[in-house]
Amino acid sequence: MPKGEDGVCTVEKQLTLLGGRHRAEILKNLKDGEVHFNELKRLTGASAHTLTRTLRALQERGLLSSHREATWGRKFYRLTEKGHEAVAVLDQLALL
Repeated sequence: MPKGEDGVCTVEKQLTLLGGRHRAEILKNLKDGEVHFNELKRLTGASAHTLTRTLRALQERGLLSSHREATWGRKFYRLTEKGHEAVAVLDQLALL
């Protein structure tokens, strides 16, 4: 398996990213389109603090994007192309 500059297997690093608590569940819930923060909170059962940290981590890795609704200021999240690819990997792993 290929290793990154830090000597850690890049595949293992990516699986760790996807395997964190609530992460795979968040990605799966965004599979069909964008979802409001509070809806993600309800679907995952995560606290607001945990969900905020997790969403930020997924955004920093390029798996999610977000936008704020102009009228009410509500924040919505959606998968990026890279996020859709990650969901496809999760779907394949579920078949193993």
